[in-house]
Amino acid sequence: MNEGPTIRITFPSAEGIEGEKTLIKYKDVEIGKVMHVNLTDNYTKILVTAKIEKHAEGMLDNDARFWLVKPQISLSGVSGIGTLLSGNYIGFEPGTSKVKRRDFVSRATPPPI
Repeated sequence: MNEGPTIRITFPSAEGIEGEKTLIKYKDVEIGKVMHVNLTDNYTKILVTAKIEKHAEGMLDNDARFWLVKPQISLSGVSGIGTLLSGNYIGFEPGTSKVKRRDFVSRATPPPI
């Protein structure tokens, strides 16, 4: 009753994602933690199982988005510098749908600011 939901997120690779360590954050607030990292049934992608905090359960709707936040350097600038000290984490953005969901596919890149 006091625990939040368990969700699954599919990623193209497990680069920088560790079970029992990698956090899920929304606006720099921890809302969950990766529990397990496994291969999908067809061995082509990574399936991350995560536990979400009870207080964030209401944000897990049909169009919520997840992505890996890591340091990146490109022509447009540098992003994710904070992860050099704290480690990679999974970013989250809630959607606007009223339909709840527990299985997600990650975005390849963070959403535009």
